[in-house]
Amino acid sequence: MTAVTGWPMAGSPGKLAGETYYVNWFRKDGAGRYLWPGFGDNSRVLKWIVERLNGQADAIPTPIGGVPGRSLDNAGLSLSHRDLGILLSVDRDEWQREAALIPPTSKPSAPGCRPRCYRSATPW
Repeated sequence: MTAVTGWPMAGSPGKLAGETYYVNWFRKDGAGRYLWPGFGDNSRVLKWIVERLNGQADAIPTPIGGVPGRSLDNAGLSLSHRDLGILLSVDRDEWQREAALIPPTSKPSAPGCRPRCYRSATPW
């Protein structure tokens, strides 16, 4: 669950389109167990995104953007603090492997028009 800022607006050089949100619903722990409880709880992340866009939710800065802080609604969620920590963590090597899987059509083509995380193989 990451907000990547600084995506260029198509046809408007120098203008940014705002934030692009990236969510890996299928992240697993070291034992191969899915960490996110399931589709019924996806609305919690969507709620955080809407609240974030309205300036009502916090985000913890990471090298690739902000992840939810205390404002993510986890009331009644069957998710341990450990699992939530893993879900919201950003591992540089893991992110680079994951980013390589994003289709080229999802990435900007002009070298000067990229969010920081796409500018080089080692953005940090």
